[in-house]
Amino acid sequence: MKQYIPLLAVGLTMLTACKKTTNTNPDIITTDYEMPQPQAPIKMAEEQSENVVKWGGKDYTVTIVRTPIDSLAMVVNEYGQEFIDNAIRVTITREDGSTFFNRTFTKSSFTSSLSDDYRRDGLLTHLRFYEADSNTLTFIACVNYPQATDDEATILELAIDREGGFVARRNDSYDMRGDWKFGEE
Repeated sequence: MKQYIPLLAVGLTMLTACKKTTNTNPDIITTDYEMPQPQAPIKMAEEQSENVVKWGGKDYTVTIVRTPIDSLAMVVNEYGQEFIDNAIRVTITREDGSTFFNRTFTKSSFTSSLSDDYRRDGLLTHLRFYEADSNTLTFIACVNYPQATDDEATILELAIDREGGFVARRNDSYDMRGDWKFGEE
């Protein structure tokens, strides 16, 4: 029995040393991460720009209006937050006030130029006049993920010809860094 007493003393010492301790140090701060809760659908503000453009020796007024449209399909991010997509109306009037071009574009206007991800998860966020040459007026459009930076966007080109026809296509060469302000030249 005398042989077991030292072992018993060591065992009791170990049990005492291993008791559960709690940290009562008020200097250690921990916070639980809470997933953001979805709010009411988020929409961009309505915006309008107007530019007078010299084209073929005549002045044309280009008016662009971005409007969030509740009836368009909502875009939902990974947290379940809904975003309202936009429609953008381009109106071009001649010097005499008559309308040369008047059309509303939505993301679906550019479907053939968008990847599946941008068709499903992107918003039509911007469209602005870019340049005029002898045959076309060129505009740049942006389909972007909600609340993302401009370098995460698909850039599209909209070319309107002298007869009022248009072609929409992807434009990977346009550099948006530092150059994108809605409605500014």
